[in-house]
Amino acid sequence: MHEIARASMDGVPYVTTDQMREVDRLMVEEYGIVLLQMMENAGRGLARLVRDRFLGGDARGGRVMVFAGGGGNGGGGLVSARRLAG
Repeated sequence: MHEIARASMDGVPYVTTDQMREVDRLMVEEYGIVLLQMMENAGRGLARLVRDRFLGGDARGGRVMVFAGGGGNGGGGLVSARRLAG
C-alpha cells in the first residue's frame, strides 16, 4: 500500500506535489481512470465545498472568484466555476 497523505499541524491532510503526481499516475496506469474524469471529479468536489461552506448551500445569486495555482489545477478550477455558474 502507498503512504500518501500526511496531516499538517492543524490536522488537515495534505499531499506534496510529488505525491500528487504519483496519485495521478496510479489513477491512470493502475486504476484506468482518465485524467478528464479526475478533473471533473475535483471540480465537482470544489464547487460543492464552496457552495456549502461559503454560499450557505445555495450558489444561486452568489458571486465567486476561482483561483488556480501552478501545478495543473486550472482544469479543476474551470470545472468548479462552470458548476457554480450552472
